[in-house]
Amino acid sequence: ENLAVAYETSGKYLLDFNFKLSQYRNMDIEDIKNDFAKVFFEDPLIATKFIFFVGDVRGGLGERKVFRVCLKWLSYNAPETVRKNLSYISEYGRFDDLLVLFDTPVEKDMLDLIRDQLRKDIEAMNNNEEVSLLGKWLPSVNASNANTIKAAKKIARFLAMDDKGYRKML
Repeated sequence: ENLAVAYETSGKYLLDFNFKLSQYRNMDIEDIKNDFAKVFFEDPLIATKFIFFVGDVRGGLGERKVFRVCLKWLSYNAPETVRKNLSYISEYGRFDDLLVLFDTPVEKDMLDLIRDQLRKDIEAMNNNEEVSLLGKWLPSVNASNANTIKAAKKIARFLAMDDKGYRKML
C-alpha cells in the first residue's frame, strides 16, 4: 500500500495464519480451512495448541469464528486430536463451541461429554455445590432459530429426554 517492498509469505504457514487472524473475521470459511490445513500439516501439535490460543476467551485472542472453523476441520481431518482435547474446548472457550461438532466423526464423543458434565452438574447442584456453565450454553428447544431447536432436540433425545424435561433440566 505504501509502495514498500513486502513478502507475500513469511515461509511459515503458522506465522502467515497469525498475521491474517483479524482478516478471517470477514473471510470465507473455506479460506480459513485451507490456511489452517497448511498450518496443521506443517506442525500438528503447534497448530492444535495455536487454535486453542486463538479461541481462548480469557488468556488468548477470543476469535470464536476461527476457532470453531478450525475445530470442525480438525474433527474431520484429525478426529483423534479432537477427541484427546474435547474436555479443553469449554475450558478455553464456551460449552456452545462444542456444538460445531454435530454431524462430524466426533459427535458421539461430544454428546458423551455433555451427558457426563450434566450428571456432574446435577449431582453438584443436589449437594449445593458449584456447577459448570453447561446449562447456560446448551441450546434451548424454545429458541426462535430452527438450527438451535434442532440441536437442542438432538441433545435431548441423546439424553433420553422429551422437550419439556430437557427445558426444565436446563
